[in-house]
Amino acid sequence: MNHGSTSSQGEHLHSLAGQFSEYFTLQQVCSPDQFDDIYKMRYQTYCKEFDYDVYHHNERERDEYDRFSLQCLLRLQSNQAAAGSVRIIIPPNHKKGMLLPFERNFNHAFYRSLINPDTLPYGCYCEISRVIIPKEFRKRQGEQLSPRGIINDLCAESEGKARRFPFITIGLYLAALSLFLQSQLSIVFLVMEPKLVRRLDQLGIYLTQASEAIDYHGKQAVYFATRDSLLMDISNFRHDYRSLYMTINDSLRTYP
Repeated sequence: MNHGSTSSQGEHLHSLAGQFSEYFTLQQVCSPDQFDDIYKMRYQTYCKEFDYDVYHHNERERDEYDRFSLQCLLRLQSNQAAAGSVRIIIPPNHKKGMLLPFERNFNHAFYRSLINPDTLPYGCYCEISRVIIPKEFRKRQGEQLSPRGIINDLCAESEGKARRFPFITIGLYLAALSLFLQSQLSIVFLVMEPKLVRRLDQLGIYLTQASEAIDYHGKQAVYFATRDSLLMDISNFRHDYRSLYMTINDSLRTYP
């Protein structure tokens, strides 16, 4: 008997990556049915649950940026229910001058002495947005306050099996960052709650704040990271976090 192999398999099942894979499948979206599941999930969360003033039609929420986005869909292994999604908006070459959502909504709040989107070359940066988790996966006190759901993911380590759905939010952000790194773009922007940024700090992803925190569906600010800084952060991940990232990275198809 190969005890070493058996031991290795057991360690994987109890690792963060193993637990994530046990509960979820993560895919880069490419089929109409997958897109439809995302748009329905966004409608239920943004429009029905949080009553955001966003365009919707036929119980689907989508916008002009979806045409220029790579999207990831998280499903529950047991029944394939949609458990979350995230997109990364990549400005197309034929739309020079198109503003991304963070540029439209935080234009007056930018720290332009630190980084100024107006002076960045068009097409060198992208935005992670529409991070969403259905309410049935946001169970604990405080998690219902945001469509991003779980803000305290890293506490799952101390809770063991009491955390039924570990690392949902972190997994979605790692998926988006993986797509960013595959894209060869230079800078990624994110609009986030400061408390979620602190959770990413715990993971080892260090973002730089690029704007004041303003009241935009809650207190949020623009953050950014460069390609080089993220590669450095990931290279310095502790072993179990790196394994989780690699598991997520391997589940996504290569950027075309």
